[in-house]
Amino acid sequence: MNLWKYYDGDLKYPDLDNFSHEKEIAKTNSKWAYEYTSEHGKDKELEPIISTSSYHSYWYAYEVLDSRFELGEPAIAKNAYYSYYYALNVLNGPFKLGESIIAQSASYSYLYARDILTGPFPLGEPVIASNAYYSQAYTNEVLKKDFYLDGKLIRKYKG
Repeated sequence: MNLWKYYDGDLKYPDLDNFSHEKEIAKTNSKWAYEYTSEHGKDKELEPIISTSSYHSYWYAYEVLDSRFELGEPAIAKNAYYSYYYALNVLNGPFKLGESIIAQSASYSYLYARDILTGPFPLGEPVIASNAYYSQAYTNEVLKKDFYLDGKLIRKYKG
C-alpha cells in the first residue's frame, strides 16, 4: 500500500518504520482494507470492512484467502458478475445465495448453467428465454433438447 498517495499534509504517524498506521488507514474503507490484506495477507479484523463490497469480497476470497469468504457472501450475492465468478473460481460449484441475482441476467444464467451446474438452471430460464442468442446457446449447449418454458416451445434443439 502506497501511503503517500493518501497523504494530505497532516502527518499523524511520524514513525514511518512502524506499519501500524497502514492498518489504521485500512480500517476506513473496503478498498484500503483489501489493499492492505493483498499485501499483508488474511486479516480477521479487516474482514467486516471488506465484506461491505461485492468487488472487494470476491477479490479477497479469490486472491488472499484462495477459499470461501462467508462473511462477504451477502455482498457478493448482490452482483451477478461476482456471484458467477465466485461460484466458478472460488467455490468451484454452485453459489445458492447468488442464484437469484444471476437469474436476472441472461448471459450469467446461461454461463452458470453451462459452467457451474453443467445442466439446467430453472431459476434463470425466464430471462434466458427472453434473449435470442442465449436461449439458442442454452438449448444447444446445456439442455441438448428442445427448450420449453411453461409448456411453450422457446427454441428447437439443433444437435
